[in-house]
Amino acid sequence: MAADSRVTEGYTLEGPKTRDDSVKFIQLDRDFGVMTHGIYDIGGRGINALKERVDGQGRRIPGPAEFVSHARDILRDVDNEWSGRNPDVVRRDKDTGFIIGGFDRRETSFSVYSLESPEFVPKTVNGNLFMAGQWHIAKFLAARLNNMRTDVNVMKGLAAILIMATAEVDKTVGGPVRIASITGPKGFQWADDDEMKKLLDFNESFREHFQGLLESSLNAVSADNCFLQDNEKINR
Repeated sequence: MAADSRVTEGYTLEGPKTRDDSVKFIQLDRDFGVMTHGIYDIGGRGINALKERVDGQGRRIPGPAEFVSHARDILRDVDNEWSGRNPDVVRRDKDTGFIIGGFDRRETSFSVYSLESPEFVPKTVNGNLFMAGQWHIAKFLAARLNNMRTDVNVMKGLAAILIMATAEVDKTVGGPVRIASITGPKGFQWADDDEMKKLLDFNESFREHFQGLLESSLNAVSADNCFLQDNEKINR
């Protein structure tokens, strides 16, 4: 699981005003984490309300399905409270969402749920990759880079690439990146500062390699086309 930490506060003549201290991804218990996207005032309150619920249950999620069912009510209350205090804000469907994911020890399987406004109905996520928020650039790259491998280190590297590539072209994405792995044997583990530096350095190396490969490929295709065009002229 991975997320950026930027929140857009509004737009001015100079462009968007942003704050880079928002926390959009937190650990819930030993095996589960929660991320938010969309309106951060709602999202921030929402993930903290879910954390308070888990702490009140002995800092453990006894059953993911049951917890997510209660999470819907918690998130709807937070959402309705915010809308009541901000009646002038025009809302739209799915303008705020949450992703709850982790390892279900009772079922010995991974579970990922997506909950989006206004109803926050939990939807089970299938497949080995799920994205939300400003995911368009990430989706394009993932379609070419993700080959269903399950190696956790490869997936962490892919997560770093997708977030940083999105941040380069979308001004509402950026700030410090948080990445965590969740495995059966070890549960939820944050990538520490040293590992994050290695992941970001890997992203920069990949970016340079990818650009060089793209440029050489374009030059090769261009040269082949020129060769074909010259042959056509000779044949004529």
